[in-house]
Amino acid sequence: TVEAALLPAAPPDCLVIVAESRPLLEGRQLLRRLREGGRPVRCITDAQIALAMREADLLLLGADAICSDLAAVNKAGSHLAALAARSLGKPCAILADTFKINAELSSHDIPLEEGPGREVWEEAPELCANITFEPVPPGLITFYVTEKGPLPPREMREEAARWKRLAQEAARIA
Repeated sequence: TVEAALLPAAPPDCLVIVAESRPLLEGRQLLRRLREGGRPVRCITDAQIALAMREADLLLLGADAICSDLAAVNKAGSHLAALAARSLGKPCAILADTFKINAELSSHDIPLEEGPGREVWEEAPELCANITFEPVPPGLITFYVTEKGPLPPREMREEAARWKRLAQEAARIA
């Protein structure tokens, strides 16, 4: 989703800084595709997000889910990235289709995925926690970008309410 939106929207000479996205390194895959598309790119470690935000104009995060309280569930490290953006006065945008709204669960009760410890440290997996997704609090999110275009939090709340009504109607029918 991020790649599909980024390619047509960002100016061709815009430097795209992508975190490697441990433990599975999905960021590297995105970097390869952006580079193949002729985009200037730079790869950083996940731990360098706060440093990279100094030169960035915007933090753009995808979301696997948007909770009823408008928190965005994304790859672990996203919360820290959003904190870094906030501390530097940079906007944090969440890119997700509205069908990813989970109107039933809040950021406090949505289950978070956990990967095997060996993805973090193969030689000592029993020592490793590997929570792969986390909620980004809605107070750190400046706006949402959906198939309906950019939505400020107020309009995203309306979308969440709409999805909740749709879920309730579907439950009544079933």
